[in-house]
Amino acid sequence: MTFYQRIEALCKNKGTTVTALTIELGFSSSAGTTWKNLKKRPRNSTLKKIADYFELSIDELEREIDWPIDYESIDTSAFNQGVWQHLLEQHNYNEHAAIDAYFAFEKAQMQDAIAENSFNTVNGNGNIIGNGNTVGTSLTEHQKALLELFDKMDIVKQAQLLAYAAELVK
Repeated sequence: MTFYQRIEALCKNKGTTVTALTIELGFSSSAGTTWKNLKKRPRNSTLKKIADYFELSIDELEREIDWPIDYESIDTSAFNQGVWQHLLEQHNYNEHAAIDAYFAFEKAQMQDAIAENSFNTVNGNGNIIGNGNTVGTSLTEHQKALLELFDKMDIVKQAQLLAYAAELVK
């Protein structure tokens, strides 16, 4: 769901409109239209005002939102250039499609690396299941919190984090 759709749904549940919300929170009269056409995540101060209005945390407000990728802010010079060039060619030099493919590639690489070094699987309750020596052992609260944060990240941030982690373990 988009940011605007999320705000619209919250307004409907509260018995108000997006226009009424923008007026009450002191945003410009064009804020609703701006939110409909968002190309990136709004400032934290905007999110905070809206979250407070609906008595939510910013995380709760953003939970169902699929943020658009800000392709212009992605530094492709940090990419593996051989892979990047191949993906550009494969996608007829459509940079947005190639960036999406690159992040999918990086995520798959990290998942493969994790699978090679892992003997256990974690179920939805944070319990480790599988063939290793620690069957039945639970993740710590810290590990669960890190996994939850990772799951809340969009694919771009996940790929960037995984690429950074791969560099750290080399």
